[in-house]
Amino acid sequence: LHSFFFCWLLDMPLKKRILGVVWPDFLWFWALFLLALHLSDCERFVSFADAFAPTRAISTCSFRGRTRHCLFATMDNMKTSVYIAVTVDGFIATAEGDVSFLEQYHGSPSSVKNNKYDFESFMNSVDVIIMGRKSFEKVLSFGPEMWAYGKTRIIVWTRQQNGIEIPSHLKDQVSCSSEPPLDLLSQLSSNNDDGERSFNHAYIDGGQTIQSFLEVDAVSQLIVTRVPLLLGQGIPLFNPNSPKSKNLEHQETIDLGNGLITSCYTVVSD
Repeated sequence: LHSFFFCWLLDMPLKKRILGVVWPDFLWFWALFLLALHLSDCERFVSFADAFAPTRAISTCSFRGRTRHCLFATMDNMKTSVYIAVTVDGFIATAEGDVSFLEQYHGSPSSVKNNKYDFESFMNSVDVIIMGRKSFEKVLSFGPEMWAYGKTRIIVWTRQQNGIEIPSHLKDQVSCSSEPPLDLLSQLSSNNDDGERSFNHAYIDGGQTIQSFLEVDAVSQLIVTRVPLLLGQGIPLFNPNSPKSKNLEHQETIDLGNGLITSCYTVVSD
């Protein structure tokens, strides 16, 4: 049925023969697309549509509480990376959000020369940061002298935009958004007035933010440094209740010494 609707949408003479009238194309488009959604068979509709337009990027988005393929939400090949330290038992912070256990490793001598995965090298490749509200507030609590992000643009991803106080010296650099992950990335990767892409590489930071972006396949790279510590309990890096698995392609693992091991993975698209 959806296949017929899609052919009908593309075939103006067919519409003339059947109805004897012609609506504007945009009315046909929305009427038939909304009917397809109502019939709750979006996957088959998109699959057939993609056969006619194989160059159209198809991403996943949330629809009626389920993850579905979506024709209109796309990252436009924008690179999105998670760069984070995690304990051997999978935690990024204590239950209270404390990360002071990482201080003992700060400034530890590395056994690797010219480590391409050090934070400075990574940040030099990033042009926008998407950070959760709790992470942003935690970073601010460290004081201006500990600010590690230079002038890089920061988007605080939060549902409570009115509850965030941005320091005056960061107002030109930091803004807030509650857009769904794919919509936000699509906006950030769109072309600017000069015809160039606004942003190319996003750094995704914060426990809940990372989990939310992973759930909708909005993360393309994981750079994870394992810390030789069993925390016991705390904030997990990955959602233990995630309904689906994800395949990772291992790129490289580096032993930094002092028990620190950094691994880089590419997230394999479904």
